[in-house]
Formats: sequence, structure tokens, C-alpha cells
Amino acid sequence: QYGDDPRSVWGRVFAIASVLAPASLGYCAGSLAIGRVGGWFPVAAAALAVACCAYLAAVFLCREAVTRGEPDLAVDFRRRALGSAVATGVLAVVALPVLEHDAPGMVASLAVAVAVSVVAGVGTIVALLRHHYRTARLFAATAVATVVAGWGLAQYPVLVPPDLTLTEAAAPAQTLPVTLGVLIVGFAVTLPAVALLFRIFSRPAMMRE
Repeated sequence: QYGDDPRSVWGRVFAIASVLAPASLGYCAGSLAIGRVGGWFPVAAAALAVACCAYLAAVFLCREAVTRGEPDLAVDFRRRALGSAVATGVLAVVALPVLEHDAPGMVASLAVAVAVSVVAGVGTIVALLRHHYRTARLFAATAVATVVAGWGLAQYPVLVPPDLTLTEAAAPAQTLPVTLGVLIVGFAVTLPAVALLFRIFSRPAMMRE
């Protein structure tokens, strides 16, 4: 299995891909936020996206390790979750003044979302310290989702600053029903497959063999 030995070729490929994917998404999202490619905020957004993914993964795997009866692994993930929570908070604090410099006024629109995210982040840390991993999952998901949703609301209805709105970027009216149909069919096929995948890999290793 590719993930058994982190020193294996496939283990390294998986690790590199796990960093490049969120970093690329974060850089693209940061570029959209300021309306151009380049500058420091897309770089900060890329680093923040990687930190958020590491934070969510570690928090969710704490509960998974406990469920599988692997307390030592749960302790390791708990340590990583606490570290990534602090790193994510630091990166978020650093990113805010950079965003204000590259996109003046954006931070003010994000104030409520940032406040909720901070409270949820603190809740995650407290829950982890008290070994309440299910509660930690809820707080962690809230912390990240609030920033993502707040970001979208802060830019609405602008898609790409300064003046490309969602209405202007929309496809012609005649293509929208076709696109909707494709999306419905796609979800009908992929969602059961993803559910089956999670069900298989959430079982203990001995049950999968």
C-alpha cells in the first residue's frame, strides 16, 4: 500500500500532492480576491490553505484513531492538531494586513467571519486538550467554513475585482439547464462512490483484508 511507508516513492508522491493541491487552490483564491496574479496575499492564502487542510485532517483523525482502538496514534494526531491549529491562527493573523494592503476594505467585510472563526478555533483547542474529539471536529469545521463563506460573502457579487460580477461571468441562459442536468447526474454517480470509499477505509485494516 502506498501509504504504509512514508519513505516509499508513492508515499512521497502522496505527500507532495497533498501539499500542492491546497496550495494551488489557495493561491488561485487569493489571486481572485485581489483581482490579479502576483503579490504577497496569494502566497499567504496558499500557506493558509495548506495549514487549514493539515489542521482539519489532524483533528478528524484524532477521533478516527480512537475509534480504531489506537490510543498512541490518537495522541500523535492530537499533538499535530494542536500545532496546526496554532500555525493556522498565526498565518491568518499575518494574512489579514497583507489582504488589507492588496485589497483595501476587504478585511472590514470579513470582520464577523474572522471573529466567529477565532472563537471556533479556540473551542477546537480546548476540546482537544480535554480529549473531546467529536466536539473538536465540529469546532474545526466551523472555523474553516466560516472564513470560506465569509470570504465569498465579502466579495459578493464581484467574482474577480474590480468589476467582473457573477452576472457578467454567467454562461448563456440556454446552457444553464444542460449544465444543471450534468451536475445532477454527476452527483448521482459520484456521491454513492465517495460514500462507499469512506465506508471501506473507515473500517479497521483487518476487516478490509
